[in-house]
Amino acid sequence: MSVRVERLSKQFAGAAAVSEVSFAAPSGAITTLLGPSGSGKTTLLRLIAGLEVPDAGRVFLDGRECTRVPVQKREVGFVFQGHALFEHLTVHENVAFGLRVRRLPAREVGERVDELLELVQLRDHGRRQPAQLSGGQRQRVAFARALATRPRVLLLDEPFGALDARVRIELRAWLRRLHEKTQLTTVLVTHDQEEALELSEHVVVVHEGRVEQSGTPLEIYDHPASRFVASFVGEANVLHGHIRDGRASVGPHTLSAPAGVREGATVHAFVRPHDVQIARANGVAAPLAGAVVEELSRVGGSVKVALRLNSGERLTIRMAKGGFDGLRLACGDRVQVELKGAKIFVEEGIGI
Repeated sequence: MSVRVERLSKQFAGAAAVSEVSFAAPSGAITTLLGPSGSGKTTLLRLIAGLEVPDAGRVFLDGRECTRVPVQKREVGFVFQGHALFEHLTVHENVAFGLRVRRLPAREVGERVDELLELVQLRDHGRRQPAQLSGGQRQRVAFARALATRPRVLLLDEPFGALDARVRIELRAWLRRLHEKTQLTTVLVTHDQEEALELSEHVVVVHEGRVEQSGTPLEIYDHPASRFVASFVGEANVLHGHIRDGRASVGPHTLSAPAGVREGATVHAFVRPHDVQIARANGVAAPLAGAVVEELSRVGGSVKVALRLNSGERLTIRMAKGGFDGLRLACGDRVQVELKGAKIFVEEGIGI
């Protein structure tokens, strides 16, 4: 089932939570609403679910408008950040709750719960209380309960946000496997860019109640449509400069610029850490620029290198351990820097 929203707007106490938001979530895919806290992501999810009614705009599920359709008739499952399990019920009873509300036969309920506990890898935990489970196990119970009524869309509101880093990584891999089995249309809300890029086939970047950009994770990362997207999604160095003779002059670098931009306009160059190459200073000619190594720190199998350019601006790069060891760098060493790629934005927001 596909999900589509058209020009959704919603205010609370006179303040706009979302403003004329439009996007589509493809059928059978994981679509992530990615943005900082307070950007309107959860409001959008609640509008899709029917837990909130929009002030304007429309919601479509599988091509059918359901803007005013009650939540219980939308065929959606919802998983919240805080598990929201019934602490006085067993795991089995939690998963069965929605089925019993629908007055299904006890045998059918039991078979469905057993099937779901197998799916979420908790087959032997049915008689336990939620308090006896780990955080990751509790969240898997929440997934099983959301899937119990066979929804056609799964809505996930920061489902791993309350868990520690190691458990989040494990559950991301688990969710990917779960999705491969169910092929359920899924809309995931998160502020974690790594989570969004790893899990999603489609990403919608939300900022201040509006959609900044939507596309595949690769499109969002490699071709950001705005300064906000370039800075929020992935690591980026930001260098500042001006238009001179039709090109972007950024420190010692001269880069391609948008056509027709006025002379002297302020520009911002966003450079990914992997798009910076360095070599020991040994008289290599332009387009390389000089810099000094200020900080070195090892992060797993890579090395983070902080540089200060001769122009005074700072760059941070990541190098594979093998490449770093070959250069034998130390703090205070002088190096040559080359920018292999940069995304240029003019102050007015024009990008190339």
